[in-house]
Amino acid sequence: MNKRVSETEVQKNIKMLNSKFIGIRCKAIKSLGALNTESAVETYIAQLEDTDDHVRWNAVKVLGYLKSDRAVEPLIALLEDPDKRVRCEVVLALGNIKSDRAVESLIERLEDESWHVRSEAAWSLGYIGDERAVEPLITRLGDTEEYVRWTSARALRYCEGFGED
Repeated sequence: MNKRVSETEVQKNIKMLNSKFIGIRCKAIKSLGALNTESAVETYIAQLEDTDDHVRWNAVKVLGYLKSDRAVEPLIALLEDPDKRVRCEVVLALGNIKSDRAVESLIERLEDESWHVRSEAAWSLGYIGDERAVEPLITRLGDTEEYVRWTSARALRYCEGFGED
């Protein structure tokens, strides 16, 4: 995006994040994400603690889009979110960031109660391609949900060390 972003525009959207209205907070996060500014990463990270799941979900989505390594640990902490949609978006964001620091936490999400989260965790592990994911992904080939089995099989093709002697 070649759009030049003014600091005034960024600050206006950051102020909107403090609104008592959920819709305004979500809009501010989306607007900041569209500006694609790394300088606002700490602002997005702060929004991960919002009480509303829509706000957290939007913040996670933007952090995954920005692929900021600074977001890895705060995102890992959010893997325990009670909302499965937020957890699902977190595993996708961690996959997009491709940090090996997220691998162990993503492996744990292969056991999530939500099959959506398990399948996205498998995808993210395949995208990262770390050999530590091979055995846990093989285990998921026996998952009760067909899509988790399929995603795990696809993910294995991208993991280092899979299929080697």
